[in-house]
Amino acid sequence: MPYGYMRLVQLHGYSRLAWKRDDVRTYCETGVNGGHGTAAMLLANPNLVAYSFDEGIQPYSQDVFDTLKLYFGERFNLYVGNSHKLLPEFATNASHRQMCDVILIDGDHSDGAYLDIRDFKPLAACHAHVLLDDTLPTSFGANAGPRNAIA
Repeated sequence: MPYGYMRLVQLHGYSRLAWKRDDVRTYCETGVNGGHGTAAMLLANPNLVAYSFDEGIQPYSQDVFDTLKLYFGERFNLYVGNSHKLLPEFATNASHRQMCDVILIDGDHSDGAYLDIRDFKPLAACHAHVLLDDTLPTSFGANAGPRNAIA
């Protein structure tokens, strides 16, 4: 799985939040990785617009970004860099406040997952759904951050 993966239960869960819903217009995420979650959300609702924040450090990142832009055009808005810097900057624009109907935290798998949740707060719509991926730490300690963020 050189470009990451998405479990079927994730696909169903993500897309169900956006499927044929007029009240869900904006999807915001940290961590694009292979683009599976982004594509699932944008395919589930043709009116949805995505705002994605990713460091772009994987060897395949640019190919993923280019493919998402090719298929979804202006519906895919990408911000490359550290989410802990980008999200607070993005939130300074008043038009971005309370715009995110669905939020996925799937970038920083360290204690930074909590910071992403905190930094998305001003961007979250009052009815926003917040998804947090990789909450089960592995035997070698990876993913402890997302679990700690909700503990």
